[in-house]
Order: sequence, then structure tokens, then C-alpha cells
Amino acid sequence: MSLRTCSGFLGPAIGSLALALPGLAAAQSFQLPDLLPNTNRAQAWGVSGDGGVVSGFSMLSGGNYGPGWQWTPQGGMQPLVGGGFQPNSRSYGISGDGNVLVGETGPSTYDSPATAYRYNRATGQVQTLGVQPGYARSRGMAASLDGSVVVGKSFQSES
Repeated sequence: MSLRTCSGFLGPAIGSLALALPGLAAAQSFQLPDLLPNTNRAQAWGVSGDGGVVSGFSMLSGGNYGPGWQWTPQGGMQPLVGGGFQPNSRSYGISGDGNVLVGETGPSTYDSPATAYRYNRATGQVQTLGVQPGYARSRGMAASLDGSVVVGKSFQSES
């Protein structure tokens, strides 16, 4: 699997869908019970189709990115560490079936180089997807229903 570049932003379309279907948007809610150790903030960015898996990332007390995480009702919040993840392992999306997380992984500093990844929850395998030539970073942002297709972006810096 390789990273491919495309343009566009789905935020307004997703927001419009939530407004058009308010019952669907409010059907299930949850509260993340705690933060990971040594972190002061957590952001949820992805949720599976049935709401059973949530993913996101944490911020360290010093302002740098901490580990990404996954949350399930059964296991609670679990950090995405080891097995190919670097200290900055932010998760931005999840497949509809909840089996694949996507995001970026790199050193823990705010604007350090990072590479898009695809993480298979069942096998624990992290697949880095590379960076487009001429760019310093890549980020997986969303995945298809079964996680076989990942979309994202390549860019120079957070600034």
C-alpha cells in the first residue's frame, strides 16, 4: 500500500450530514474515563461505525504530542505504543468496522517529521505508508469501511 495525494476536505460535508440527521448524531454517547499517564489533554478524532471503538491522541504536559490511543468499552483507553509506533502516534481516523486505525507516527516534538500509518487492531501490525517526494510529513486521515483504503495528506510542517 502506498500513500497517494488527493485534495479536498470533507469537514463541511460531514457537519452537514450531522445537521441533516440529528437523531443519528445523538444516537450513542460515551465519556472517556481518564487521561493516559503524564498527559494533560486527549482528543478523539475517529469512531467506528457502531461506536464501539474510538481513537485519538494525547498531549504531554510540556506541550508536545504524546501517544495516540484507542478506546473500547471492554478495554478502556489503551496507548498506541511499541510495535512500530514512535512516541508521537496520533490517530486521526478509523475504519467503519473498527479494525483499522490511521494517523501519523514520529518523534514526540510538535513539528517533527512524521509518517502516515495504518494499524491493524487484530494483528497489532503497524504499516507505515511513506511520505510523498518533496514533503516532510504525511498523515492518514480516514479509512474505508474495511480499512483497505487510506486517505490523508502530505505537507511540510504544522505551522
